Amino acid sequence: MRVEAQQLRAAVDMAQRTIHGRATYLRNLQLDAQKLGPWIEQHVAHLSAHAEIQIALSGVSTLAMIADGHAELCFRIVQEALTNVVKHAGASRASIDFQFAAKEICTLITDNGKGMSEADRRKPDSLGLRGLEERLLMIGGTLTVQGIAPSGTQLKACIPAA
Repeated sequence: MRVEAQQLRAAVDMAQRTIHGRATYLRNLQLDAQKLGPWIEQHVAHLSAHAEIQIALSGVSTLAMIADGHAELCFRIVQEALTNVVKHAGASRASIDFQFAAKEICTLITDNGKGMSEADRRKPDSLGLRGLEERLLMIGGTLTVQGIAPSGTQLKACIPAA
């Protein structure tokens, strides 16, 4: 029993070090508008390969209009939305489309999964989307999440353009 406890403790310690290292790396990541497109393309390619989901990406050139101060938030939007698609939606396909409209850059992320209700989104332990919404509101942006017919979810996050 003691050996198993030591092995479990070692596994937990290793997981904590890995998570801490990754969190430190991501926190120190300084994204500007010029690096944003390639970072998102790399993230999408990695996720597509490892999560067995097809992800279509369009409008990446639009990202050059995002203010450098908002580039990291745009990356986090994509990261959080795709994490939710992989973990919760049961989707086989997703798309990401960046659009410029009315002095803002909008990110539309759509999947063909099981959908997300407003009740799902408002669960007390659903911190990812809630945190993104708070960050967007602080800079004058918006976040909407809605189910789409016949199944799936669409997230739309808009950030003021530079």
